[in-house]
Amino acid sequence: MISSSSFANVAEKKTMDIYKENNMPTPLPSIERNTHLTLGHSLNNNSEETEYWAVLVGINDYPGQSNDLPYSINEISSFENALLHGENWLPSHIQVLSDESASREGIFDALEWLDEQEDENDVSVFYYVGHGSQDYGVNESLSVYNSKIYDEELDIQLDNLEGRVVIILDCCHSGGFIEELGQMKRVILTACSKDEIAYQVDDLKSGIFGYFVNICLGKLTKTAEVTFLCSWICTIYYTIQLSEEYNEDYTMHPKIYDGCFGPVKIIKRNSLTPVSFQQLLPFQTQHNSSKIWKL
Repeated sequence: MISSSSFANVAEKKTMDIYKENNMPTPLPSIERNTHLTLGHSLNNNSEETEYWAVLVGINDYPGQSNDLPYSINEISSFENALLHGENWLPSHIQVLSDESASREGIFDALEWLDEQEDENDVSVFYYVGHGSQDYGVNESLSVYNSKIYDEELDIQLDNLEGRVVIILDCCHSGGFIEELGQMKRVILTACSKDEIAYQVDDLKSGIFGYFVNICLGKLTKTAEVTFLCSWICTIYYTIQLSEEYNEDYTMHPKIYDGCFGPVKIIKRNSLTPVSFQQLLPFQTQHNSSKIWKL
């Protein structure tokens, strides 16, 4: 079985080699942190048992046909499976919203349920896969089934949560949510930067960033921060390869905001199923016959 350290070392070396060959600046991950956190304000309160809660949102079937996506639900299903194999999750602690149920009202109701369940000792996860949009270079929003949820609206809903919150956004312009959502007790993982497009790919049956989040969390990593690092390396490398094969720019640069002191554990253990480098680094596949969808 591959260890997370050996995997990360190989993936990072491959990524850095590509950047050197193309005279590109090294894309070290920008980890934004809340400057008010100090050693005296540890957010890992273990005085009571931590419970884990999640709202997972994936939209394939939008109204009409022009905006449909193929793999959003598959991606959140893979994530749910990783959680339930992690020994610290109960099925009753996870709400999954897809297609029509992933409406503006449905998501707000699910976040209200989350608020009613969790407390200051708990960890909550909000994972969204679908279209994202941006108005005039600002005001990012989630393009949910029947409407939009703007970043400031999502922030208001998440403000009700008392414990630590992991937010994972696999959508276009997702990096732009960090400016509004970033605060103490939150870790935010985004598929791309503020001005970038995110993609789903036939070869992966998933969004690119989400594929690596799920493989890493399911097989190698346990915390939000280390999961991001491994996913960041693989996403950059994969999208560079994709760009070279299609002769178009598909590069994505995932972003992280860490407003917690110390790593935030998502799962207790990984799956016992061995993982191969081909699963983690599926970069030798010829993609030019594969279809790509913008998120």
